[in-house]
Amino acid sequence: EILRRCTEITGDWETLADHLIRHDRLALAEMFIPEFHSTDPIPAAIKEARLCRLTKNHSRLVELLKKLEKNSKKIPPRLRDEYYYINYTYYENQSPGRADEYYKLIREPLFRHLAGIKRSDRHIYDSRFSEAAPLLERAGAFLQAAGHTREALEARSQTAKLLRAQKDFDGAL
Repeated sequence: EILRRCTEITGDWETLADHLIRHDRLALAEMFIPEFHSTDPIPAAIKEARLCRLTKNHSRLVELLKKLEKNSKKIPPRLRDEYYYINYTYYENQSPGRADEYYKLIREPLFRHLAGIKRSDRHIYDSRFSEAAPLLERAGAFLQAAGHTREALEARSQTAKLLRAQKDFDGAL
């Protein structure tokens, strides 16, 4: 009820949804975002898809991505990079070529760096350490400075994985 009232006052439910996701209030976001599917279906589907990625609700994520793909021309410019990022992360393990197409479209620094963290995983797996390291360094610095704590921690965790792959076990601690 409080969240609904806040959006009535500000008129900006998307920022509140982003805030809940950013600050790891995923259970609240799961209750809050679906309320906007009837009034703001495309933005609500994008926010819910991002949430499904984090909560690992893959069946719902696939359902939302199919819906969004059918309506991709209706995605507002302010949400395109978020949409590209969600698709990139979805296709990264299934179809790297298709994932790369989405990666190239991402311009917004937040989503570019988040995708860079995910992309570094492929570089580490392929032993392309010199490509993974700068992605992780830039992502970690940006996310920390921007106050995205969970995501900055993900970058540090991925950096530790990179160091272990390089046999730098002391540095990985």
